[in-house]
Amino acid sequence: MVLLVDGVMKVMKAPVAVEGTVRLGYPESVVVGIGVLLLVCTLLCVPRTSILGAMLLTGYLGGAVAPQVRVGDPLFSAITGCVASFQPTARMKRCRASAP
Repeated sequence: MVLLVDGVMKVMKAPVAVEGTVRLGYPESVVVGIGVLLLVCTLLCVPRTSILGAMLLTGYLGGAVAPQVRVGDPLFSAITGCVASFQPTARMKRCRASAP
């Protein structure tokens, strides 16, 4: 849910989303594109395409951690990435069965 809100805020170019993206070193012109990418990745986490959605979100959030580390604030992105990657995996019976 948090990722959907973030994606919508970026697409609508909400001042707080633009400010945060620019603070991380990205130009303002890429905010909408990042928002659209986030929305697509998040919306693919529905049960039928959850494996693809989980893979795309893992890549997206992995890329989101790098600028956070560069500016010295990696904790929030790392926690968000772990939680977002875990949720679709926890729903899949095969993944739960193979976990220790």
